[in-house]
Amino acid sequence: RSAGVSKAHDPRHAAKMFKSAQEDKTGRWLAIHFTSHDNPHISRDALEELIQDMSKQSYRQEILAEDDEIQLSWLVYRAFNERTNKIDDFEIPKNWLVYVGHDFGGANPAALFVAQDPATGNFYEFKEYLPGAGHSTAQHVDMFKELTTGYSVIWRSGGSHQEGEIRQGYSSHGWPIVEPKINSVKAQVDKVVGTMELNKVFIFKSLHNRLTEVMNCLWAPDAEGIPTDKIKDEEKYHLSACARYLYCNFTPDTVVHNKSRTSHSMSM
Repeated sequence: RSAGVSKAHDPRHAAKMFKSAQEDKTGRWLAIHFTSHDNPHISRDALEELIQDMSKQSYRQEILAEDDEIQLSWLVYRAFNERTNKIDDFEIPKNWLVYVGHDFGGANPAALFVAQDPATGNFYEFKEYLPGAGHSTAQHVDMFKELTTGYSVIWRSGGSHQEGEIRQGYSSHGWPIVEPKINSVKAQVDKVVGTMELNKVFIFKSLHNRLTEVMNCLWAPDAEGIPTDKIKDEEKYHLSACARYLYCNFTPDTVVHNKSRTSHSMSM
């Protein structure tokens, strides 16, 4: 059992709590912000010694306590508005279109099920699949079909360019999966973020793993602590990979109302 260690899934949990306390009008909370320089219990000599070896980013976060905006800038999917786009579950109408994003791997296979409202073009992530190791392709397919019973699955996308053999294996079991239109991870992320910026992506509250990934996925820092265009610990974010593999097939700026689906250049 650990003591004094936060188990919050959101890396900005403390910052959000502090901001909420600052805005509180009930008088219940007193929110005080101060830097390490203002702390009378910290040795000035020790502080100066620590600062000498710190990057500018670390100095701002750890000494000046400016982690809120900095952490926000590190988030890969900061365009996702948790307040408005994390929504209560509801039954997906049978006439909505369903898409599935896949991330392969014997130990950590994943799938993300996304429905699209044909009237608005909005996407609703409604099921996540993280079964763990020890399942055959046939078993995965059986579960996919069970999860989508009664729905029209019109598009399945996933895997890297090198994983064509795995896609063929799923196709032979009656679950055809196509290679994503874009192979660059950064370009895939741009597509996801672009769709989120249009307020087109909604995630059911029951998708705990997916939401945890969205709130924790960060850009890897360079030697100076500045965010790069590489995802930190990218291999951990299997559902995010599913989303990348799926949304990269769509063009965000062509999402329009009163269309049967979001426009993209690939035939269905």
